Amino acid sequence: MAATMNVREIALQNCNFIKGDEAFIGENYREAVEFYSKAISEDSTCTEFYTRRSHAYAVLENFPDALKDADTAISLNPQDAKAYLRKGVACYHLKHHEDGKNALEEGVRLDPSNDVLKMWLEKCRHECSMKQEADVTEPATNLAPHLQQPGQQQQQQVKYDWYQTEAYVILTVMLKKQQKEDVAADFSDNSLRFSAKLLSGSDYTLNIDLAHTIVPDQCLFKVLSTKVEVRMKKAEGYHWVALEASKVDPTVHQFHTTTDQQESIRHYPTSHKKPHDWDKLAVEVAKEEKETKLEGDAALNQLFQDIYGEGSDEVRKAMNKSFLESGGTVLSTNWKEIGDGKVDVKPPDGMEFKKWDN
Repeated sequence: MAATMNVREIALQNCNFIKGDEAFIGENYREAVEFYSKAISEDSTCTEFYTRRSHAYAVLENFPDALKDADTAISLNPQDAKAYLRKGVACYHLKHHEDGKNALEEGVRLDPSNDVLKMWLEKCRHECSMKQEADVTEPATNLAPHLQQPGQQQQQQVKYDWYQTEAYVILTVMLKKQQKEDVAADFSDNSLRFSAKLLSGSDYTLNIDLAHTIVPDQCLFKVLSTKVEVRMKKAEGYHWVALEASKVDPTVHQFHTTTDQQESIRHYPTSHKKPHDWDKLAVEVAKEEKETKLEGDAALNQLFQDIYGEGSDEVRKAMNKSFLESGGTVLSTNWKEIGDGKVDVKPPDGMEFKKWDN
């Protein structure tokens, strides 16, 4: 009796699934959806087909169908962390933030090391907290008139909040129904100058001296229906403890790694008496993973992954073409050799290839 195959192995035996992956990599997302749909029509029990099509739908901004596929994948395999990721992303864009948060929390429980799951979970939690605060906060128009200084026009108060990923700091300004031409953001290395023309006709400005350095050329803002999202690229990849420079604890020092400080150690706030060289530790872990000797099918799969990952475009095309046209019996890296003609099926010695009629 043949050994039971996992979901990934089943998926890789389906030509339409492989073609769908090729179309997705080539950014032909509608074509990818078509191939994934054909794969599903051939086997409606493979969760991998649904998670991939959900991803393609999400890129096409068809979030209702992306959510439907994610729910189907979860019903087929409640232990698939990727299915919860796809549901969380779809729910986030559909503004079902509480459902998205619940799905992503389950995904993180199943795959605690997945940074993408953690990032989307933080985004959903942020939106949930913003909604809770908005529900209990009185409108800014209810502020007492005596707070206004004589001879000074009072600026309408607008809520804002922020969160961060490894590479970006995201500022959310709670301004609804803004037009893009009425919003402006000026970025410098250590500051943000944000302004908007409010629906009331008054001007709103927000000037922030940032706690750390950003890369102005890689910063942008996006005007959404319920908010304005400002994305600032971190100049350094460490965790920000505060958004504003005035709120940074001067006793906590974070070192910058520059070209003149290649030998310096990157430190993070810690109660440990002996600071860790995290860069060195990361190199050692990567080296250990690389030197770990795999055996059997695992070693062979790793070899193929390394060849595909490190190969040129022609090597990848050759591997895909030879594998598809030969029914999985040939894997070539020589595009010049197989690029012009069809790759024939070459079954192992002692075996005969037989084409089954549908």
